Amino acid sequence: MLLSESILIFMGLLAIAMAAAPLSRILPIPFTVILVGIGMGINTTSNIWPAMAFMQQFQLTPELVMFVFLPALIFESGYNLNARQLIKDLIPVLVLAVPGLLLATFIVGFALHWIMDMPLALLFGALISATDPVAVISLFKDLGAPLRLTVLVEGESLFNDATAIVLVHILLGIVLAGSFDAAGLFGAGGQFLYVFFGGTLLGLLIGLLFCEWMHLLSDNPSGILVLSIILAYVSFISAEHFLHISGVMAVVGASLVLGVYGITRIPHHAGEYLRESWEFFAYISNALLFLLVGLSINLESLYDHLPYIVLAITFVLLARIPAVYLFLPLALRQFKLPSVRKGDMHIMWWGGLKGGLAIAIVLSLPDSLAGKQLLLDMTLGVVVFTLIINAPTIKPLMSYLGLNKLNENEEVEQYQGLIHAKARAHYSLENVMSADFTSRASHRQAEKLLAQSMHINVKVFDIKQRVHHVRQIGLRAQVQQLGHLHDAGMVPQYTLLDINNELRLEHDNKSNDESSDSLFMRFEQRVLQHLREHDSLAAWLSKYQNTRITGQLQRIIIRLLMIDAGIQDVTSRSDVDDKSKTIVLQGYQQQRCLFLNSLQAIRDNFPDFFVRFETIMSMQIALDGAHWQAHDDFKHGEIGKKAYDLILQHLSQAQDKVPDIHNVPLSLSSQELIQMVPLFSNVSEQAHKALADQATVITFLAGDVVINQGDKGDALYIISKGWVTVEHINKNNEQHILAELREGDFFGEMALLGDQVRKATVIAKQPLTLLRLRRKHVLLLANQYPDLNTQLQQTSADRSQENTLP
Repeated sequence: MLLSESILIFMGLLAIAMAAAPLSRILPIPFTVILVGIGMGINTTSNIWPAMAFMQQFQLTPELVMFVFLPALIFESGYNLNARQLIKDLIPVLVLAVPGLLLATFIVGFALHWIMDMPLALLFGALISATDPVAVISLFKDLGAPLRLTVLVEGESLFNDATAIVLVHILLGIVLAGSFDAAGLFGAGGQFLYVFFGGTLLGLLIGLLFCEWMHLLSDNPSGILVLSIILAYVSFISAEHFLHISGVMAVVGASLVLGVYGITRIPHHAGEYLRESWEFFAYISNALLFLLVGLSINLESLYDHLPYIVLAITFVLLARIPAVYLFLPLALRQFKLPSVRKGDMHIMWWGGLKGGLAIAIVLSLPDSLAGKQLLLDMTLGVVVFTLIINAPTIKPLMSYLGLNKLNENEEVEQYQGLIHAKARAHYSLENVMSADFTSRASHRQAEKLLAQSMHINVKVFDIKQRVHHVRQIGLRAQVQQLGHLHDAGMVPQYTLLDINNELRLEHDNKSNDESSDSLFMRFEQRVLQHLREHDSLAAWLSKYQNTRITGQLQRIIIRLLMIDAGIQDVTSRSDVDDKSKTIVLQGYQQQRCLFLNSLQAIRDNFPDFFVRFETIMSMQIALDGAHWQAHDDFKHGEIGKKAYDLILQHLSQAQDKVPDIHNVPLSLSSQELIQMVPLFSNVSEQAHKALADQATVITFLAGDVVINQGDKGDALYIISKGWVTVEHINKNNEQHILAELREGDFFGEMALLGDQVRKATVIAKQPLTLLRLRRKHVLLLANQYPDLNTQLQQTSADRSQENTLP
């Protein structure tokens, strides 16, 4: 068949798949199952209608699945998988994927060998035990299944695909060798570890290399996409074909590196472009794969081996029970991880579908292998059963278990959402009327129909449910603020994904402190403790610790800004009751205090680093904001391509001038500090220098009173290092903290204008270095510099006018 004809037929298959897509919204059957059914129908038609006989040439081949479909599907799953949640649950995922699959292999193999005396039973157990959750994951997304359940199911599939392929290769070698002993067992175990972890290491290394390559193409999203495609296929083929290690694990490692590290090295819009593109590739791959699965099924041959298929289905289902109901809970308890609900376990067990990988493995077996046709028919039979029976019944099972029912909090969300939607509908209707688009009669009729179609029964909720709703209002405001901060360049891409994940866990009413008992957090602390004792690694440790502290500071500042946005939005809402609002606002204030305490702890423990961090962060935010603005101007046609390229070049040069965090000056000069005072902002550089020469440096210890309320003074103070609190006692002898001042801030300005009575008390909160300017020295300099004299008189007049206003 000509290449052009083959391409045309593949396009026809895709067209058939797209024509069938609407059926998945009408029928209670997953899209992939519909495709298998269509493929079986095409195959049957091609057998009885000569005009369709050419379709017999379009069968699944191991090369097509292994080297075309599998890399794309594995890479998309790994890249789009929630990496943070996967790391938390990596132990249970590996337990399901390795020992769980090994046990399932032996249960299926020995059961079939014992009952049916079936040759190659163990080989069949290995190839049929891997799961393919495509249909289940799509249902999870539609039904809003918990994030953790989705990660467990999809993570298990990623890793057990590799386990199954490695295990089949080992068992096939034993079968072809015709002998097996204890030495062979140890050799097989060593080979398994080499192939499995060798593939992982190769994928990680190639992934890191490509992430840096993508960083060089940050302004070229299409180039980044091309590199990701190369990464997926190069990592798989290099591992599988040349190095004979696990190609699946190489792709898993590469995709996870891109999803965790690479996403921080490319712009946000490029990351979204990658995500959407790979979802598109996976959609096409799944459509063609499941159509070809259906085309490869010979119903007559399946019927001939029906007893074997029935037993295989039974033992495959039974063999999954120990992994889900025994190994998984044991792993969670052993590593002190949150438990999994029984209902979720039932879904994980029944949702262990089989797919194209099992068919690809069995097709790749040598044709000379006795019993290959039986293995093929059994594999196809189990795959068809799980797709036609298991997959369509997942949704009813979730309904039966109550996993898709609205809980009390979700009922409030639904009710409030309907109220908001109805209010918006009426608002839109009024806009139409105000535009004189409709007659009053038509408007009245539309109002009547709207009231009937969107009738909402009034519900009364308890305080717990109302508080949840108010929290959701604040959560929405936090998410919006996070997006604004990201657009402004303050939030790196990975931090954005990480905090979004935390907010999603808050939405699911889960604790954000799960990571405190994480195995990997404990491992990290032990490694750091070990490294502290080795001088040769001190430089690396210092750099790593700086990275950790910087990330922690960024997260604290971002969360504080987000909490402030939540407080502001909740406070402004008039459609919620005051009691619920008060409870939520109290919670926000508690969170705010915790973050402020964490921020203060870092500032106290690493004062020099904190000053450098503030400087670097401010510069980076400014440059990122400038880059975003230039891109926005170019996108909307305000500037042309040439100007845009020159602006990018200018910003790139500015970025190169940003110093390393260790090279940032710890403090400003006296002249720079004086220039920051508004009173002196408009005077000449000569006057600034003269003022700096007259300034005196003084220091205070933590707890010292710098100035006291009611005392007289004649000096302005500028903070060079440290921080202070400004406190005031009112007529009722009540003490209030007015402000906290830090490096670059100043106090006592009124003393230079003639009012020498201090209006507040200033207390040093840590060792303090101040720059002091006396009134008499400033007045002497004002006689020499007219601009300084003019500034003093103007400011004094402005203050006097403010004090006389009613």
